[in-house]
Amino acid sequence: MHSTKILKANDSATRIENNTDLVTEILIRLPVKSLLRFKCVSRTWLSLISNPDFCHRRNHSLTISALLLLINPHSHHTSQYEILNLDKTNSFLCNKILYFQGIKILQSCCGLLLCCGYSPEKRSKNYYVYNPIITNLEKSFDLLPNQDGRFYSRIFGMVLAYDPLTSPHYKVIGVRRSRHKFHFVIDIFSSQTTSWKRFTGKTPFEEDECVDFNGGAFCNGVIFWKTGSENTLLCFELEIERVRKFAGPENGDFLSVRIDFIGASRRNFHVLCSCKKGIDYTEYFVYEMNHDLSGWILKYRFNFNAVAISCSVTKVPTSSELFNVFRVLAIVVAEKAEDSFLVFHMAGKLIRYNLNDKSFRSLYHFDPNIYGDFFMLGSSEVHGFMEMLA
Repeated sequence: MHSTKILKANDSATRIENNTDLVTEILIRLPVKSLLRFKCVSRTWLSLISNPDFCHRRNHSLTISALLLLINPHSHHTSQYEILNLDKTNSFLCNKILYFQGIKILQSCCGLLLCCGYSPEKRSKNYYVYNPIITNLEKSFDLLPNQDGRFYSRIFGMVLAYDPLTSPHYKVIGVRRSRHKFHFVIDIFSSQTTSWKRFTGKTPFEEDECVDFNGGAFCNGVIFWKTGSENTLLCFELEIERVRKFAGPENGDFLSVRIDFIGASRRNFHVLCSCKKGIDYTEYFVYEMNHDLSGWILKYRFNFNAVAISCSVTKVPTSSELFNVFRVLAIVVAEKAEDSFLVFHMAGKLIRYNLNDKSFRSLYHFDPNIYGDFFMLGSSEVHGFMEMLA
């Protein structure tokens, strides 16, 4: 009788195992780290998990689920990043701190991290692409080759371009000064060829325009940078290798519009603009760019004074003070519009602010005894992260 039950149980397990549709529906709901381990269970599971259609379904949202926060910004030796979960279902890593010896994160893109390390002895920089999800499971650090001994010394900015829904390969775009004093050159590294190539097209931008090359954002095959102009972007279209200027959103109800933050969420490019009607920039708008780069769609609007009061800021800052006390660090447009939110730094805290119902909650508090009363996070000290099956 007992052996009959075992046989029936084995038969049921076999039927489930042979039902690839059912197994796929089960596996696709598991955390990325579990899926990487389960590749070793059988050839069937390896084939299922490695299938591009499976990866596409598992990665479809492309929404950040955590923030990597540099908690010792003044250290020159060890970088410590605390992981702040934004999604209750997020299973990202077992540890709550990421440690890097002599390396700092420059950018995050779809689950991959672009990092930079400096060697004082050799007086040189090394750049890496790192996947923290597969640490201790597979090779996780990719060292980018240095074209020549002086190549990295002239780098003004690096941007990681990766979209797992279109290709398993990533690119790194390096912007550096050319021999001409005021012009820049773009070099492109491909993980598919493991080599750099020179962008041969015209590069119509100059140093005195103050392009923020370290703050680039990648979305739908295009890299965007903020420029010295308040409401102008510089963009580089990778597929056709074209550099051009792009006008930011316009709003005729205001005296001026200034782009304060750029980012990507759910394969859409967004900008946060502050608008000035009187003497202060107090009205904020979140715009989304059309996929064909033809224009902007207004998504959300909020008033800074109302946010400051609701978050118990006793003194509302003036326009000149605003940048030092209020800084947006992430725009997360959720699958359900009512769940979309901002993450910003204000009054010594990281705050998650719902763009629909205006609710908020504190994510992190900066101890003034450690960070000081006037500490303000820089864009290089916090990075959005998403679990990605690559």
